[in-house]
Amino acid sequence: MFGLFIFANPVSFALGNPLLGVLSNLDGTLGLAGWQWIFLATGIPAVILGAVTLVYLPEGPEKAKWLAPDQREWIKNELDREAGPRHDKHNPLAPLKSGRVWFFVAQFLLMVLAAYGLSFWMPTIVKGFGVTDTVTGLLTSIPYICAAVALFLLPRSADRHREYYWHMGLPPAIAGIAMGMSLLVDSPAIRLALMSVAAAGILGPQAIFWSLSSQMFTGIRAASAVATINSVGNLGGWLGPLAIGYIVDATHNTSSGLWVIVVAALLGGAVVVQTRRIVTRHAVPVTPTPESNRPHASSRRESVQ
Repeated sequence: MFGLFIFANPVSFALGNPLLGVLSNLDGTLGLAGWQWIFLATGIPAVILGAVTLVYLPEGPEKAKWLAPDQREWIKNELDREAGPRHDKHNPLAPLKSGRVWFFVAQFLLMVLAAYGLSFWMPTIVKGFGVTDTVTGLLTSIPYICAAVALFLLPRSADRHREYYWHMGLPPAIAGIAMGMSLLVDSPAIRLALMSVAAAGILGPQAIFWSLSSQMFTGIRAASAVATINSVGNLGGWLGPLAIGYIVDATHNTSSGLWVIVVAALLGGAVVVQTRRIVTRHAVPVTPTPESNRPHASSRRESVQ
């Protein structure tokens, strides 16, 4: 389910980048700059779909028509059980004191840093191949098609082998190596191929990450833990492009700044190893889903102390 939800991310880039390349050529049409056309074309559908979502999104699992009755009942019971006693008071700052939460924060921050750094600077790299804006949009969609394939296959492979940490840690390490190699070659075709491997390795494990991080914490504290991971980790979306831009401005060399992506991806893979050691010492089993009475590696949770 996480894979299908996050699948929209690379698909939006794969479909949107060619469109953005075309829209940038409308510069001056109706008195609007190219970037203004892009803002309108991407912003208006999002606003409309936001309103549609408010109308059609069910208020709870018991009203979700796409779930089977036993699935709705199981989810409701799990949510009630995890909520615990109504009088249970929880300090919303508790996750800030948990080392286990911060390992997930570090992993997500590095993941976001590398992903945003790549997405912000890939058009600049491809434009450097000497192609038009339209061709730039088409070429930059290729790495995200590869990322979408990885996002589809990696979670299924992890479930099939019941092994999640290698599936979450190895792809970013491969991505870091591929991105580093792309900065050392001159051939545009090889650079694009290596960046495609990097995009797949950076974005592919995200579904596994969120599946594990959301299941490793339980009770009323789980919401605070996941919120901490998401909010602090997303600072990587600001830090990545900023760091790359600073280095590029200082060195007047685009490739030098992109080593930030290499380092972030490699560190992201290394953090997974330590996260696994910590989590396996504290994880506890949870109730299996109606589809299976046998818990597997991802069905383990822990409380935020």
